[in-house]
Amino acid sequence: MELGIFLIGTLAAGIFLFLWAGFSQAVTTWGIRSVKALPTDAQGSLPTELERVAPPSGMYGVFNAQVAAFIAVRKGSYYNMGRYFALEFATQLGVGALLMGILALTGAQSDAERLGLVALVGLFAAVSIDFQYWNWWGFAARYALGFTVNRLAGYLIVTFALLNWLL
Repeated sequence: MELGIFLIGTLAAGIFLFLWAGFSQAVTTWGIRSVKALPTDAQGSLPTELERVAPPSGMYGVFNAQVAAFIAVRKGSYYNMGRYFALEFATQLGVGALLMGILALTGAQSDAERLGLVALVGLFAAVSIDFQYWNWWGFAARYALGFTVNRLAGYLIVTFALLNWLL
């Protein structure tokens, strides 16, 4: 595969996956939209206590007979929408480059075999990450399955497009 084709495919895949993630999270009721915020009145002194006892950043857990909860603490400029979108876009470009690498290594295979491989890689990632979060940490099945469906659909749509219009 030529470097120019690889770079164009990486950029196209990264842009599509970035837009797809936003779209699929906005229109589906599973995945990230299945996560609910605690009502302000139910939080009590939790924010104040976290501010008091937690170091400037880190990931903490509350695990007892009644609750299993993860708490990510980041202070200062971490919570910035511009930063979120820039890092998400860079991440999706990286995914696009990895996807193009898979397609470059499987150029002798049929398009159906290449799509099948991408599906297996996507399922591999979901089972090894999202399903472990569901099992070990009690993440909602709706969350884990939603992320799996959204991610896998994005991978397959962009792979189909790349195979038919670029490669």
